[in-house]
Parts: sequence; C-alpha cells; structure tokens
Amino acid sequence: MPEPATVPSVSVVVAARNEGHFIDRCVRSLLASDYPRDLLEVVVVDGMSSDGTADTVRRIAGEDGRLRLVENPRRITPAAFNLGIRASAGEVVFILGGHATDLLIALCREAGADAYLSGHGATDYQDEDEFRAAGIRLVYTDFRHPTYPQAFGPFELGMSIVDLLANCGPSSAAVLGIGGAGGAVAASG
Repeated sequence: MPEPATVPSVSVVVAARNEGHFIDRCVRSLLASDYPRDLLEVVVVDGMSSDGTADTVRRIAGEDGRLRLVENPRRITPAAFNLGIRASAGEVVFILGGHATDLLIALCREAGADAYLSGHGATDYQDEDEFRAAGIRLVYTDFRHPTYPQAFGPFELGMSIVDLLANCGPSSAAVLGIGGAGGAVAASG
C-alpha cells in the first residue's frame, strides 16, 4: 500500500434497497479495507428499504464515522448513484450496487450474452423473474468456492467476486487458479 500522502481520498457509494441480509457484511468489508482510514468513506444510498437495511447502516455508522446514509426517495439506481456522488467527499468515487440483478442483466446485455452462470449462493438475492423478463437464462452451477482470507471472522462461502477482490486485491486471480494475459473471468456467489 502506498504512503497515505500519495493516495487520493476515496468515497465508495453503495446503492441499496432491501439488502438487509447483506448490507452489514458489505459495509464492514469495505470499512475493513487496508486503504488509509482517514482517506476512505462509504456512502450507502438507501432506496427506502422496508427490511431494516437503513437501520443496519445507521447502527454501523454509529460505530464508524466513515459511513454515512443518504435516502433515495425515488428508489431507482441511477438516482441513488447521483445522490451518492453528490454526497461524496472523496477525490475518487467508486460506485457499487447493493442489488446485483440489475447490474448483472446490464452486463449480460452489453456482452450479448443470453445466459448468466451463477453459484447457488446467489439464489437468496438474484431475482430470477427479472432475468427471465430480460430474456437471459439464469443457470446455477456447482462452482466450488476457493477459500481466502476475509476481514471478518471465519471464511464465509457464497460471497461474490467483489468480496474476493476487496479481500485479496491483485492476488485474486491466483486464488481462482487463473492468470495470464488476455483472459477475463467473472463469477458470482
């Protein structure tokens, strides 16, 4: 990790709506990164969740002042990203979606894919009806998740590639057993 004086301040904007089962781990993994504490903030933009997502974020924000909650009364992802960017103080802003289905469908469309391969762990949060409505087959595979060091507690299966990247950074490809030039791999939970 470079010296703090040589790295920019970073804001991570997380758009979320009814992500109560996942938001705690998501936020805590971001806050636990090895990025300099005084240069990192996390802004969760909640789309008026009804499952306790905002309450969880408020509780964690009470423990760590680098976390802020912004309300998104329009309940749509682009509005959440705009609100989060406006609320961000960082020189660099990263955008994450708490609701993966919309992003995955958009990525499949962009790639011209008619199917998305996913691990069974994603059945709790991927909306199969949305994939079907988009004309994209959602195929669950028997992916065998490699273990790797995670910031909190014992290793937890079923996390996405984002968790691997956040915890292992440049070593992620080696954890997956891939590498070399020209290849790209994406995996889900």
